[in-house]
Amino acid sequence: MKLKFLATSLYQKVINYNLFVLKDNEYDDNDNNENPTIILRHQKYKTWLYIILFTICFYILFYINLIKTQSTTVTIPDISFDKYTKLYSHYNQTLSCPCSTIAVPYQNFTSFHIQIHSVCSSIFVDSEWIRALYFKEASQYGVWDFRTTAYSQFNLLSKFCLFSKEIIDQIQIDIANSELITFHLLSHEQFQIQTNGTIEYLKNNAASGMITFLNYIRNTSDKHYFVSALNTNFIIEVMGNTNDRALFIGHEIEYPTNDTSGPTCNHNILIIDATLNPLPYQSIYYSRRYQMFPMPNSSIVNGFFTGCTPLEALLKSTLDCLYEIECLQVLLEYFPKLTEINFDPENSTLFSEDRNISVNEYLNNLFITNWSLSINYTKYFHLCSPTKCTYSKIERTELLYVITFFISLYGGLVLILRLIASFSIDIIFKWKCFSKKSHENFKINQRNNKFKFTQTIKRLNLFKNVNNRTEQNIEKQKMITRVYLFLLISSICTICLYTSFDSESMIITITKLSMETYSSLEMLYSDSLQCPCSNQAISHKKFLYLSPRFHQICSSLFIDTQWINILRNRRKFYFANDWRTQAFLHFQFLSDFCHLAHKTIDEAIIRYYSQLFIVSSVMNETEFNKQINISLNQFYQSTIYHFDLMTNVLQLLMQIDQFYLESSKVLYGRIDDVNLISDVITADENSIHPVKLHFVLNEIPLVNSTMIKCNCAINPYCETVAVVFNTGFNIHKDRMQYVPGSNRRCLAIDSLLSSSLQCLYKESDCFSFLLSSFYEMFANDADRNPSLLFDFGPLNYDPMTTRFSLYENVSVIFKEIMIEQWNPSISYRLFYESCSPTYCTYSRKMQKQNFLGVVITLISMVGGVILSLRIVTPHLVELILKLLTKFKNNNQQQQQRDQIHQNCFNRMKIIIQNALRILLTTLIELNIFSLRDFGRNINKLTAKKYGRWATRLYFILFLSSLTILIFYTIIQPRSITKTFKQPLIISYYEKLRKIYGDELKCSCSRIASTYNKFIKIIPMFHPICSSEFVSKEWIINITNGISSNFSVYSQNDYRRFLSSHLQYLQGLCQLSNKSVTNTINEFLTSLFVTVEILPEEDFYHRIEILIEQSKSNVPILFSRFLFMIQTINHGNAFISTYETNYQYISLLPIDDLSYAYTESMIYDDNCSCGLYSNCTTQASFIEKNSSKTIPIQGLKMGCLPSESFHFSTLECFYNQSCLKLLYHYTNYENSSNPLLIISDDFPLNMTINQLINYSFTGKWLIQPNYLSYYYQCLPSICSYTYIEKFNLLYIITLFLSLQGGLTLVLTWISPKLIRILAKTYNYYRKKQRILVHPDTSLAIQSNNMNVQTSESIIISSIRRSSKKICVTISLVLLLIGIIIFSIYYARNVSVLNKTTDTNLNITTTPISIVSTTSELFYQHKFQYISTNLSCFELHYIPFHPVTGDFNNDNLVDLVYSCRHSPNEKIFILLNDGNGRFQNSFIVSLPKFHSIKFIGIANFNNDNRSDILVTYNDESQSEFTILLGNGNGTFYENSQVLPLKNFPINEIYLADFNNDNQVDVLLTPNILTTKNLLVLLGNGNGTFQLEMMLSSIIFSDRIQNVYIKDLNNDNILDIIVNFGWDKNIGVMFGQGNGLFSLEHLLFTEKMIYSWKMAADNINNDHYLDIVLFDEDSKHIYVLFGSENGTFQAQKPFFTTIINFYYFLVIDDFNNDNQSDIAFFYQLIEFECIIYHYYNNTFKRNEKINLKLSGILDTVLVNDINNDNYLDIILGITSPYSIYILFRYENHRFYLQMIYSSEYEATPNWFSLLDFNNDNHTDIISFNDKTMTIDVFLNEH
Repeated sequence: MKLKFLATSLYQKVINYNLFVLKDNEYDDNDNNENPTIILRHQKYKTWLYIILFTICFYILFYINLIKTQSTTVTIPDISFDKYTKLYSHYNQTLSCPCSTIAVPYQNFTSFHIQIHSVCSSIFVDSEWIRALYFKEASQYGVWDFRTTAYSQFNLLSKFCLFSKEIIDQIQIDIANSELITFHLLSHEQFQIQTNGTIEYLKNNAASGMITFLNYIRNTSDKHYFVSALNTNFIIEVMGNTNDRALFIGHEIEYPTNDTSGPTCNHNILIIDATLNPLPYQSIYYSRRYQMFPMPNSSIVNGFFTGCTPLEALLKSTLDCLYEIECLQVLLEYFPKLTEINFDPENSTLFSEDRNISVNEYLNNLFITNWSLSINYTKYFHLCSPTKCTYSKIERTELLYVITFFISLYGGLVLILRLIASFSIDIIFKWKCFSKKSHENFKINQRNNKFKFTQTIKRLNLFKNVNNRTEQNIEKQKMITRVYLFLLISSICTICLYTSFDSESMIITITKLSMETYSSLEMLYSDSLQCPCSNQAISHKKFLYLSPRFHQICSSLFIDTQWINILRNRRKFYFANDWRTQAFLHFQFLSDFCHLAHKTIDEAIIRYYSQLFIVSSVMNETEFNKQINISLNQFYQSTIYHFDLMTNVLQLLMQIDQFYLESSKVLYGRIDDVNLISDVITADENSIHPVKLHFVLNEIPLVNSTMIKCNCAINPYCETVAVVFNTGFNIHKDRMQYVPGSNRRCLAIDSLLSSSLQCLYKESDCFSFLLSSFYEMFANDADRNPSLLFDFGPLNYDPMTTRFSLYENVSVIFKEIMIEQWNPSISYRLFYESCSPTYCTYSRKMQKQNFLGVVITLISMVGGVILSLRIVTPHLVELILKLLTKFKNNNQQQQQRDQIHQNCFNRMKIIIQNALRILLTTLIELNIFSLRDFGRNINKLTAKKYGRWATRLYFILFLSSLTILIFYTIIQPRSITKTFKQPLIISYYEKLRKIYGDELKCSCSRIASTYNKFIKIIPMFHPICSSEFVSKEWIINITNGISSNFSVYSQNDYRRFLSSHLQYLQGLCQLSNKSVTNTINEFLTSLFVTVEILPEEDFYHRIEILIEQSKSNVPILFSRFLFMIQTINHGNAFISTYETNYQYISLLPIDDLSYAYTESMIYDDNCSCGLYSNCTTQASFIEKNSSKTIPIQGLKMGCLPSESFHFSTLECFYNQSCLKLLYHYTNYENSSNPLLIISDDFPLNMTINQLINYSFTGKWLIQPNYLSYYYQCLPSICSYTYIEKFNLLYIITLFLSLQGGLTLVLTWISPKLIRILAKTYNYYRKKQRILVHPDTSLAIQSNNMNVQTSESIIISSIRRSSKKICVTISLVLLLIGIIIFSIYYARNVSVLNKTTDTNLNITTTPISIVSTTSELFYQHKFQYISTNLSCFELHYIPFHPVTGDFNNDNLVDLVYSCRHSPNEKIFILLNDGNGRFQNSFIVSLPKFHSIKFIGIANFNNDNRSDILVTYNDESQSEFTILLGNGNGTFYENSQVLPLKNFPINEIYLADFNNDNQVDVLLTPNILTTKNLLVLLGNGNGTFQLEMMLSSIIFSDRIQNVYIKDLNNDNILDIIVNFGWDKNIGVMFGQGNGLFSLEHLLFTEKMIYSWKMAADNINNDHYLDIVLFDEDSKHIYVLFGSENGTFQAQKPFFTTIINFYYFLVIDDFNNDNQSDIAFFYQLIEFECIIYHYYNNTFKRNEKINLKLSGILDTVLVNDINNDNYLDIILGITSPYSIYILFRYENHRFYLQMIYSSEYEATPNWFSLLDFNNDNHTDIISFNDKTMTIDVFLNEH
């Protein structure tokens, strides 16, 4: 029953609920007397509509705010490591913690554990062990013996270990000095990546550069072939003569194979196992010493090798012996000094798991076996010391905020919805009434409506009070209403305007943005856009690709091994001063340079790729490109500088120390010119004399002078032009020719560097000369050397693609690392993807609220405004009225004035007391609730009592709720950023800095600027480097007085070394200057990256640290290079020609052979140069006659000029007396002022070594300019962020927002709570009294209407009770379900669409598209017909086949000769029309006649073919005419012309005198006084007497003759190829059988051409001459002209060939212009077609024919009648025929016509029509099958 009762009650309350009933103190003054029932019904309708609208709006607003997300930036102060760790685990994407210390040294958070190979800490690298291995007679043991090189190898090993340790220490120092620059704290992962990347880069950068330099030294020393004093690569064979000097022969060390000579040290790096031979070295024969293989019965030293140099042997060694006790005991046996150091093999063996690894591999890794790095992230955190962290979080609205928001909207929402509901219902019902009265006059209604609206406005009273209904009160209420409306509308407008126009600089966060979005944002908000990278350390290879293009020499075959070997093998045939003797070295060095450049750049690029690009946030594309380009320029400069320094240091040391090197004149590994002389040998045949050998210093003879020579030891600038002798083998072979662009200097590498490559370019005339100078090489070696058969061409000079000129010195190209272009490819997109920003923020001045926000704000505030105005407006009006009344009644009675002027204190006291009394009374009696708020079933007295309690409760709840909500809201910290736009003036910035301190952040508009914008650095060099003492002129002048013959000076006279020391000092100054200048330029051009401007003190501190680091790094690289060179030179025991470290000595038997060994020189303290390279003594001048020594202050002499100078000082240059001493002994007449002491940085006793360590510099004058830095940074905006917790305006706004909602909510809740409390109180009170009064009646009152409950209603209610209960429960459950679902969905489902941004690494691969479409060509068919020849004797072949029509049947017949013992016969074959032939006539010649030529012509004008036959008799040449009978038979003419002393070579038939008669031109085959003869025909088969055309005597026979009309005068002219004389002659016909004298076409440049052609190439109607020069492998084209002269065009290179080539001229591309087809045979058949276009010849195409055999014949004809010329190829060995058919697009396809297994040579090959079908057929003679082969074209 209770449930039923509750449901019924609830139902009745819902049905009867009315929110629009008038309050107790309100009344309705509407004139329309409507039915109360209708009014009640309308009020219920309004209530239901209001509830529906309110429920919908409430749910929508509640749910929207519940699921709404917002990006909030949270600032956390006082960051600890644990707090940061927790924050990072939750907000790693947006967490940002600015570092208070930006630059953190790596040494503060990194530590290393480096394990080095045990050998580097063993006794084996100890000085005692190494000295114990030394033998002063080491050079006598033999190259195979380990005792020869053991000391050197272990000394090198020790130096390499020391060197590796120094590099490792320097790496650690570099790492320690390096700083990790982080503006924001890095995450642990990013910290590890950046730290590991930086350290790995420093490791690789230090190690790889040294290894590259080591390889460069090895290669350069090997190619120059520096001779070792240990006799490991070169042996001097000595033969003595009595009372004379010894004779010398040098032998390269060789590795013999099969008892024959094998590879030598000059060609290969020879390595064999190190052995120990028990035989004494004295028993070894001299000739055995230059053979590198072990002696019998030798013990092998495991893991060690011997070779051409100790260095090469060591690098190949694996040190196995040092791991084995038995092997060490063997060493103890052969090295007796080891016992003196108490060496114990059992306790000295190495222990390592890395066995069988070469020293070279160890060295590449700096002997490091383990490198472990420990990184302490916690230390880094504390060093960074972030003071605060900020993070952005996207979160949903908190439930408390939603409740607060709803409360703020509730008041306004209720008012607005009540108006909407009321207005909507009224409109609906009025519309119904209007519809019923629609028949009335519309205009009358319209006037009435306007009148009603006006009246309604006038009568409007919003402050009605049933207790104040007097006319005066009503008017006052209407006035208050108007003021209220005015204030309300004004307030609403003010709120709307303020909210609409209120703007602020807001930080907007955008997540998951693409690069395009970033670009668009960057264009709009470049000043404030920040997109933190998720990857702050990005390797360059992620977005950068370098594809350097090298100088074309590096991709040419000029540096190919085959080409170099060809030049090397031919050098022995040239004079010593001939450029060709060193040409192979030039190309070898070019090859080495290219390979070194490739390797250097490849390694540098790899290191650069691994270098990290540190970026905190995305930078725009312009700034990114700027930084990368500056970084690239630094990389280019650094790489070029290191490369240049590496080569310059080695070049300087080689020049200074003047090492002994092998002569270029090598013949089969033997050298006769070894640049040695000996002391005079005394006559004592019974003893062996130790004879000292002395070096002849390297000298360069000047061209055209046999006496004047330049001494390389004195003058480092010795230079002369390069020349060649014996060019070709002709009458000009004794001529000397200069090699354009090439010079000769002391060393081959210097010669190359001072030369240009102009002779290698096709644009230069020199290229043809270059190939011509090597003609003999190609001519003599082609058959024996298959390596000659490769195709290469000249370089092509294109100024659009190269930055080097045609005449650029190699040194210039080399300094640029052979690079043409670096070709960087920079991808900003890949950078953006690698940076991968997860979000971006930018500051934007924007309205705080959009339209919806304005509406919501208005709704939230309108309730509070209305409530406040309803309270304030009446009192305000009342106050105004009182003031007006008071103003009107200003003339009141004097009593009132006296009352006004009474005591103010009393007045105030009374006022306060009255106010308190009134307030107290008001609070006690205040009741803001009406009777209806408590229900109609209680009396008024109780309702009044409840109303007072409810009022008090309302105020308590209102104030407490308002206080809690306001306090909770205002205590929430808000991060406020205050910005200062464009602080362009530094004083403004400094002012802000003083106010806000470190909290002020000013973002740079240019985050990266080069240092040179705000720093100047001036290095202070040692004064010696700017003095005249290092000038070229001074050095040359002072050394000019020194004799070039050093033998006139004593061995220890300083004049032998003065020039080298001065040169070295000059070089050191220049290199130091370069090093310092490069370092400063590199620093000044690098980027100083600051996202935010640095304070002045931090700026100066950073600059000071960075410059100090750069300064300390200057000498490191230079010092390492010097150390490496000195170590290798000493380890290899290279001999200086100054004889300062080693001297050759020979135990020379008289008239017998021996060898030379070496002894090391001894200096102060018994220091041996064999043991130490730094032995020195005091430098002195020695007077020749008195042997008096005059010491020179500060200067030293020693093992090597460079080493001794390192221990010298520059005191002499500060001392005038010392300078005078120098001038006196060098015969220098001028004087110089000594250096002045101007600085304490350079003490007088400072050695050169110390100066090198300081790069000859003292202080660096540094001038940083903070003002310039400020304007480079140019901060666009400064900001100051603080936490705001109190804002008065915000509190007032919040109060107004919450007031209305709280008022309405609490107004509704308070009465209900009081009613419930009262009922509860009464219930318990009655229960205590045990008073129970059951009540069975139900009274329902509503609006003073009594509802009678009838029995039927009760029954009906009972019947419907179950239905009501179900409906009620369902509604409640539905409401609960909707609320729970909404909260759950809002809290667990993200409203943001998560988009997966997949970064695709797209690699663009260039695809070569090759057409695979098979073109089906028609296979042309031929009918093969063979006819047997009549020659059957062996070894006799058919000769001179000729074609003609002998029987007048218009068919092609044949004639040929065949030797039949004892006579030779001529056979005439007649064609049967089907391609077959039969014998018709045979002519027999006298015995021993040898037919030379057969010609066919009509000699007697009878229209029949006649035959001219020439033959050689025993003493003369004769020819006769066989006149044709027209039927295939012939009769012999009676005239036989004998030609005495004129052996015929070639015969030519033509009409030379234009009489229409056939004349004969004859050429001899040997030297005669008659070069050309012409026999003029008489027209009857006879000839006139011989006419001599030329009597010029040449050196050999005429090669061939061409008869053409060259000048278009219709008279035949003659072109004569003189062959061996390398010239072409032209004889112009005069029309009478006579010709002009020979006109030679070449006067200076000689052309050797076996074959030539003549045709009109340039379409000028004059024949041109085309020649192939076999010397230079160029084609020469001589253009003919009207006046008979020929203009030579620029020749063009074809290919290197020696035989089997053909020149064919025809129109191959159907453009009506002749082309040149050049056929030749290398390994394959090839053809190049040249087309003349635009005054030059273009190589159109190259055809490769993969055919075997030898090209014998090339013919051109249109075989298939398609108007395209085809090419017919005759091949021998084996005998075959091919046709290249041409088709469209100027292409060819190849078809084989015939192939035979015979190695036959077709003696004759021709194209004719044998069956009169107007199609060309092919005919040839086959000497193996003795057949005539005809191939009939079947078309």
